[in-house]
Amino acid sequence: MATLEELRTAATALPGTEEGVHVDMPAFSVRGRPYALLCRDSRVELLVNQGMADAAVATHPRAEHLRQRGERIGIVVPLVDLDDEDLEYLLHSAWACHAPRDLVLDHARRGGSSGAPADDASR
Repeated sequence: MATLEELRTAATALPGTEEGVHVDMPAFSVRGRPYALLCRDSRVELLVNQGMADAAVATHPRAEHLRQRGERIGIVVPLVDLDDEDLEYLLHSAWACHAPRDLVLDHARRGGSSGAPADDASR
């Protein structure tokens, strides 16, 4: 069961991550591109590619596809449904989808998790 503090710690450990606020709730971005937001109902929105979103929805019964203007842009899942490993993997995957390619490659070279494949179309 993940907590807000674990979300914050895992997100801010990723290179280039900045914590901000979106509708008075914590939000995380990399070089100005949002990738994770906490909702008022303690669900977390993770902006991941469609393959990762499909896998997460299949794995987590209460996870749902996140849509914007009819297009799938990620997932929304109750924070309490994620264990530490799932949280870190999904956060890294969302970060990798939005971080500049050179930052992702540098992080991997320094021993950071490779996570899921980044969605090159999102860059």
